[in-house]
Amino acid sequence: MTIRHLQVFSQVCSCGSVTAAAKKLFITQPAASSAIAELEAHYGIRLFDRIGRRLYITETGKRFLDYASHILSLFDELEQVRDWEEGGLLRVGASITVGNHLLPEIVRVFQQQHPAAAVKAVVDNSETIEERVIHNEIDLGLIEGVVHSPQIESRTFFHDRMVLIVPPGYADEREALPVNVLGEFPLLLREKGSAGREIVDGILSVHGIPAEPTWQSVSTQAIVQAVSRGLGISLLPELLVREAAQRGEVSCAELQDVSLERDYSVIWHREKFLSPILREWIRLCLSIKTADGTNQRV
Repeated sequence: MTIRHLQVFSQVCSCGSVTAAAKKLFITQPAASSAIAELEAHYGIRLFDRIGRRLYITETGKRFLDYASHILSLFDELEQVRDWEEGGLLRVGASITVGNHLLPEIVRVFQQQHPAAAVKAVVDNSETIEERVIHNEIDLGLIEGVVHSPQIESRTFFHDRMVLIVPPGYADEREALPVNVLGEFPLLLREKGSAGREIVDGILSVHGIPAEPTWQSVSTQAIVQAVSRGLGISLLPELLVREAAQRGEVSCAELQDVSLERDYSVIWHREKFLSPILREWIRLCLSIKTADGTNQRV
């Protein structure tokens, strides 16, 4: 078994066919088929079910792909050995809240401290960032909410809270509203896969509120503007709505008997080799200040 066998297997999984994988790897279709057959014979397992003219990865194949992806990612990192003394490339991902309010300053400070290192960043919802870490598409992630995969290691580096936002003048900010308000007005929420949406769905489920969002958006600002025009209410990170609230575009309120506190985590694959530059990034994240200005170290 060689790296080439794993590369062929990975491409077949990615492309969904041996023929397409062979074209991408610039090898013949028989050579690609042979590589898959040799892997299956070597380990005594079946990686694909062949039904008609299509391939369907087996459950064993899915587990094998996790290991193959990790081995290939380590091999790719080793190929960058000539860049190590120059600092190398750091691939990071951030959830949308982190990307809007924390990531730019973290990157600025990091590059100031490590000018030879290049940082490549992607911003998406927390679920997508976690998936990218699992598949080694990024080295580290900064996300909100709960980590779901046992393949992920995490350290809390920041705390903030969600707030209920309502149209201007709707509520007295000194009084908490009953949780059933979430079922009485149109809900304008983030998309599935975002950490904030997961919190709201959890609250609705726990309290038995059969509410469905009338709006779903990846844009927090679109939701804030819709709330400001009286189209509904929403639960969003305080970091993202603070300025709109200060301008009087929306009002913020608490929910009775509901904790809206939450953590932010720096995450990485548990089998990821943490090079010195990755450790420096984690150290920097753990040294930033929380929303209330206190120093946060874990």
